[in-house]
Amino acid sequence: MTGMRRVVLGLMAVVAAGLGAGCIEVEQSLGLERDLSGTAGVVMRVNLEPMAAFMARMQREMSGKTGEPTPEEIEKARAEMLSSSTRTTPQDFEADKRELERNLPTGVKLLGADFEEEGLRFGFRLSLAFDKVESLRAIKLPQKKDAGPAGPGNPVESPFKDLVVRDDGDEVVVEFPLQNPMSGDGKGFGPLPDDADTAKQVQQMFSGLRVGFRITTPFTVVDSTAHRQEGQTLVWDYDLKKMLALTPKAQKAGIRARFKK
Repeated sequence: MTGMRRVVLGLMAVVAAGLGAGCIEVEQSLGLERDLSGTAGVVMRVNLEPMAAFMARMQREMSGKTGEPTPEEIEKARAEMLSSSTRTTPQDFEADKRELERNLPTGVKLLGADFEEEGLRFGFRLSLAFDKVESLRAIKLPQKKDAGPAGPGNPVESPFKDLVVRDDGDEVVVEFPLQNPMSGDGKGFGPLPDDADTAKQVQQMFSGLRVGFRITTPFTVVDSTAHRQEGQTLVWDYDLKKMLALTPKAQKAGIRARFKK
């Protein structure tokens, strides 16, 4: 299993298991020029270290034990997770980069791709240039054919497939659905359980959750749903607390910005 593919499949496996445990960070970015060409990027980081404690706790419960797992039990669970994982070689990742480049849509160029892996932490960074922004919708990252079903709202399989950039003459509108893994709409894992102890464990598992999006343009912002503006960049930054507090109306509004040319 190769580098980028392992990253995607690793996240899919966690998502499909309904765990989402540990630290999962996904940030997508879009840089637009006046002619709506530009650059785009995807960064994903996964830290499954907290999963070791979760697995150790499950093993204790299955064996009839109570209380928190010991450091020795956590280390044993961590070692088991490491032994069952597939490591990535530089050659593997280079092969994935070549595959990605071969399958990029016309007018899209790979500027860079980096992969990092250490213990139960892994992630990748991808940057692209495009002539026409609509070409981004056709990008698909390398996938293993027998990967099985993806989890809800996997953002890195086709990272920009739902992106809409509309030229309305004097204005440009950017819209992108917000994928909320804590939603109860059938597309996420669902809200916190009613049981206080279970809810606490879920919050611990999702404690490192972060979903971000950045849009940089030379245009003037008319209005947006962004959390903040940094110079010419609009920033959306969702952590667990913000995800849990999202109203259906706010989630439906998603990532949206309107600019005056």
